[in-house]
Amino acid sequence: MAVNSVNMDTRGAILDAGRDLYLEAGLAGLSMRKVAQRVGLSATAIYRHFEDKEELVLAICAKGFSRFSQYLFRGLEGKTPKARMALSAEAYLDFALEQRGDYEVMFMTPPRLLGMARVVAHAQDEISASLQYLVDRVRECMDAGDFAPDDPRRIAVTIWSHCHGLISLWLNGLMDGAFVNQVAFGAFYRQSHARLYAGL
Repeated sequence: MAVNSVNMDTRGAILDAGRDLYLEAGLAGLSMRKVAQRVGLSATAIYRHFEDKEELVLAICAKGFSRFSQYLFRGLEGKTPKARMALSAEAYLDFALEQRGDYEVMFMTPPRLLGMARVVAHAQDEISASLQYLVDRVRECMDAGDFAPDDPRRIAVTIWSHCHGLISLWLNGLMDGAFVNQVAFGAFYRQSHARLYAGL
């Protein structure tokens, strides 16, 4: 049991180091040897965990989406469709701020730049699943009369674009100076969503 725990801890450290190195140096700068150095492994020991760079990048993406799902499902704690929608948007913000490295790899890196067919396919599948979660929240808001009847998928894309647009601008330091502080940005994010929902 202890050995398995050590293996999982090592695997997690490898994934986080690989993600950080990718964000610093891009795919070309990511190598198994460099990741091994960051976590204190020999150049050969890392291959006990991942057989090659593609498997490593695939696991980095999978771990990020797994974390994202855990955040997103907090939205289901809401007692009404509208509350579940608001909590889902809040969870999206929390994930972006608390797991910034994962967010940047998952949602601020075009899948084609990850450069590997299996990774691109996996990312596209995971993004489709995340979008479906949002489509379901929109549909139940429409059924409850909170949103006007419309195409749930198109409205879901509108809401997701709103979330991602605000967050990516803020993470890149492109928001107005009034939102330089995370608390102020969070308040603006919630107000902006409330305005959006009111128009739906």
